[in-house]
Amino acid sequence: MFHMTQRVAWHENQWDGTICSHPTENSFCIALDRIRLERQDAKEIQEASRSWGKLDPDDIPPCKAEAGGFMNKEDWTRLIRHPYKDLPKTRDTHGHLKDTVLKVPPYTSFAVPFAWMLNDNQKAIDNSLPEPLPEDEKAPFSSPWVFGKDRQEALSELMFGRLSNEKSLVFFYCKEGTPLGDLTSRLVVGVGRILSVGKTGYYESTKKATYPLWDRKISHSIRPNGHDGFLLPYHEYIKPTGNAEEDARRFELLKEIAVIPDTNQIRSFSYASELASPDVALSTLVRCLEAVRKIREHNITKKP
Repeated sequence: MFHMTQRVAWHENQWDGTICSHPTENSFCIALDRIRLERQDAKEIQEASRSWGKLDPDDIPPCKAEAGGFMNKEDWTRLIRHPYKDLPKTRDTHGHLKDTVLKVPPYTSFAVPFAWMLNDNQKAIDNSLPEPLPEDEKAPFSSPWVFGKDRQEALSELMFGRLSNEKSLVFFYCKEGTPLGDLTSRLVVGVGRILSVGKTGYYESTKKATYPLWDRKISHSIRPNGHDGFLLPYHEYIKPTGNAEEDARRFELLKEIAVIPDTNQIRSFSYASELASPDVALSTLVRCLEAVRKIREHNITKKP
């Protein structure tokens, strides 16, 4: 059985499906290119702390595409536009695709199998299968990505079909941009069970032909009470106490509870969403257990 890793952007309010309470003070999330290019500070300051479910889809911050609200307590609406929709060279193949609205239920994130869609990985994928997947279609421009609809569908099913509802685990992690800075390139922030993997979605279209969404809804079991999965309480450790010495002490303790994947397992914590083998899951869970024991020793926050 396989498990999954899911990259998230650092969020001030513990990924609760709101805009950060102090958006400009969250300098960590802009380590991710998409957020750095698209974040609108003035708009986020105006809407600070508001639930995504109460916002127009266009006003939800760019971390929506980086699982920035995976602990959402309320439904919210995401609008997805295909990146090829307005390109002259793909007018015939993608110009008819419409902006597509997706309803996102509580405690749900989006997983995207980027590594599986890279052209450079296709030969290895086909060689690992009894029968090759559908042939790709040639893109009308230079691209690192698989272009053909049928192959995209098959690749998505190949990855997500290896996950088991109610049994597979999901490990949420930050790739970069965390309070620990350069001390680590990967930081596990939460672990839970995958309750359901959404089916392949498709772009709305003005024609019968359409393309699959790469984004899949992943509903998970993590809840604030920590009963069936938990978040590591990193935010509690960095919360200012009003005492500079105590803040410094807690930051040193934070290093002790940081769950950092083994260096030889970094590949499983890359490319936004990826499968994790039982060995990777077990190793990461052992590190989580060690962190929980440290948290109890520190006794500065609630036990996860």
